[in-house]
Amino acid sequence: MNYEQKYLKYKRKYLELKNKINLEEQISSGQLGGAIHRLNFFRKYNLEEKGYSLKELSKISKISLSTLQKVYDRGIGAYRSNPTSVRMKGTFKKNVNAPYKMKLSKEQWAMARVYSFLDSFDGNLKHDTDLR
Repeated sequence: MNYEQKYLKYKRKYLELKNKINLEEQISSGQLGGAIHRLNFFRKYNLEEKGYSLKELSKISKISLSTLQKVYDRGIGAYRSNPTSVRMKGTFKKNVNAPYKMKLSKEQWAMARVYSFLDSFDGNLKHDTDLR
C-alpha cells in the first residue's frame, strides 16, 4: 500500500468517526427531527442502516403486516390532510412554507410514521393508539 492509499484509508476512517460523533450530537440535540425513530429502531434490533419494506419490518418487530400497513396508510392520509406539517428534506424543519419538491414525499412521510410507531410501541404513544 503506497502513501496515497494509506492517506485515503485513514482520511475515510477519520470522516466516518467524525460523522458518527456529529450524528450522535444531532440526535441528542434533537436536530435530526423524525430520523431519530428510524435510528432508534435500527439500534434496538441491531440492524444495518438501509431501507426495509413493511414486510421486513413486520418480521423484525413481530407486529402484523396489516397493522403496519394501516399505520402507513394513515401516514399517507396525514400527508394529504395536513400538508403544512410535512417537514423539509434534510433539515426536517416543521411548518415551513415551501414547495412540495423541497419537502418529504408522501411515502417518506408514511414510513417516518411507521418508524415512529415501531420506536414508541413500548412506551411513548403519539398516534395510532387504537392499533396497539
